[in-house]
Amino acid sequence: MKFLLRFVLFFFIITFSACERKSCTDVICPGINSTCINGQCYCQAGYEGDNCDILSYKKYVGSYQVSESCTTTFSGYVNQSYSASISPGFQIDVITIGNFANRGLPVDVTIIDATYLAIVEQNIGAVNVSGGQGTYQVFNNRIEFDYNYTVSGNFHSCTGIFTKF
Repeated sequence: MKFLLRFVLFFFIITFSACERKSCTDVICPGINSTCINGQCYCQAGYEGDNCDILSYKKYVGSYQVSESCTTTFSGYVNQSYSASISPGFQIDVITIGNFANRGLPVDVTIIDATYLAIVEQNIGAVNVSGGQGTYQVFNNRIEFDYNYTVSGNFHSCTGIFTKF
């Protein structure tokens, strides 16, 4: 029994000491827009690519055809198609959707990484956007967003497919 207890104790000591965080001391990350965290190189917010030298927002900027499907508290299920645009935002890792939900309003979107976007809570006039997320589909050159917003007490839960043209 003592042997088994010592073996288990030895095993845990070896296992946990092997899980130390990696150091960035000897790590050289490519480009000036990258940083080392726990021995791994990551691009700083707003940059991507092997050398972290590509501005992420550039691939999103342009005109889009949007196909939107929403469930609402007022009128049930609603589908609509409309045009929207995406432009650079107020920070390097932010883009702005123009004509959000076909309401003529701008909504800011944060670029999380090369393919993932987040819509944070924001109020634009009478519209309260309670958040959402999007995924950039490289091969289709489109973005699929899921988002929620409220206008005049009517809650909308939507999926919008933004196809660049």
